[in-house]
Amino acid sequence: MSNLTLSDLEPGTLATIFGGRLAIVVDHKPSNPKNPVIYQMAGKVSGTLYKGPVSDFRAVVGLVDLDALKEAQGASGAPPKRDNHVGTDEPCLVPDKLKGIKIGDSIRIIGRRGPEVVTYDGYNMRRPKYPVSFTMASGRKMKGGVSLVIGKAS
Repeated sequence: MSNLTLSDLEPGTLATIFGGRLAIVVDHKPSNPKNPVIYQMAGKVSGTLYKGPVSDFRAVVGLVDLDALKEAQGASGAPPKRDNHVGTDEPCLVPDKLKGIKIGDSIRIIGRRGPEVVTYDGYNMRRPKYPVSFTMASGRKMKGGVSLVIGKAS
């Protein structure tokens, strides 16, 4: 069960929902007490809007610029082009924790044996459970959740 409230889910919030999927909160409808949150799934081509209760949301991952998202979707409703977070000017649905980190940068993660320095390989929002790709010091390529990332290694 989640301890999030409606005020935690402001429009533009990127959050995980049941099943580990990512959703973008688009609006609130307090007049509908059963399903007050209006959201769309992150990375879906259709841009279909859903209504749901606050209890469906598990954790806030970051914020999304809704204006940039709408502009990128345009009339087709397609999501913005993904660039696996290379750092272009195109809108990219990357959590705040990863902003400023480019592919090839060294980042710190929480590994099995504590904090480790790895090489950042990208972010794929279509893989909501393990969207972050990185290469271990041994050369092994891995994927993990955003919660593993501590930040950029200095």
